Amino acid sequence: MESALGLIAILVVVVLAVAFFVMYLFFKVLEFTINATRLYRQMIRRQDVTIRLLLDIRDNTKIANTSELASDPDGETTAANPTPSPLIVRSLIESEPQTTGQGSAASDDSGEEPDQDTAPPESGEFCYHCGEALTSPTEKCPACGRALT
Repeated sequence: MESALGLIAILVVVVLAVAFFVMYLFFKVLEFTINATRLYRQMIRRQDVTIRLLLDIRDNTKIANTSELASDPDGETTAANPTPSPLIVRSLIESEPQTTGQGSAASDDSGEEPDQDTAPPESGEFCYHCGEALTSPTEKCPACGRALT
């Protein structure tokens, strides 16, 4: 009888230990789920901010492209757009033939344009944190002060 009571006591202790372990695992999974949900929401918020910034840049580009389309092919602007946009001025400057010290055109005589992929990339024109236009290559944004690297 005493051995049966001892066996029952050991069995009760083992069952309680397993029950507490299962409850511990349940709460750990619940904690993981709560943390994962919180991190997912933060990620979505950051993506929303990034998407808004990209949409603003896209809208600004659309405005510049629209004004570029409003100009005549020869570079003169129409009455709707009396002043050329910086993009038009840049495209006009880039379309002029470059001359070397010899006075010849920079492109070779075969008539092919030089490969544009070999040109060095432009420095960042916008801060990708705040969207501020950058006038010169710099390591920190003058508006928000964050590093651009």
